[in-house]
This record gives sequence, structure tokens and C-alpha cells, in this order.
Amino acid sequence: MSTQAVGTHEHDHIRLYVGLRGAMTLRDPHDQGGDAYISAGTYFMHHVVTENHFHTTPQIGNRTFIFPGDALRSLVAG
Repeated sequence: MSTQAVGTHEHDHIRLYVGLRGAMTLRDPHDQGGDAYISAGTYFMHHVVTENHFHTTPQIGNRTFIFPGDALRSLVAG
């Protein structure tokens, strides 16, 4: 499965992606400097200001946690 970000709605939150099964690629998150790859047993946390395109492998299993940006932004800055 893959998607493309729709619209230009801006966000200010932190997302934590936890890979449980399969793999997911976030296409060029703005604060990463390239694609982010989340496979089973790994995680990725970043500050979201705009939506990201993503691609997944079949049978993916992951959890996405969303937190307010002001609460955790300093943990993912820089």
C-alpha cells in the first residue's frame, strides 16, 4: 500500500511509529533528510508539520502514536 499526502494542512505534533510486522517507508519526512524506514522491531519518532507520503509492505503491522508537539518537540529537535 502507498499513499500520497493530500492538501497542505499544517500540523504540530509528534508521531511515534513502532514496527511490529513487515515494513513501512515514510517518504522524506521534513526533519529526516531522506526516507525513514520502519521495520519490525524498530521505531521512528519525528515532529510532523505536514503529511508524509508512505509505502508499506504486505502484511504490515505497526502502531502509530500521536502526541502534542509542544509536549515532546524538544526530544526530536535537531
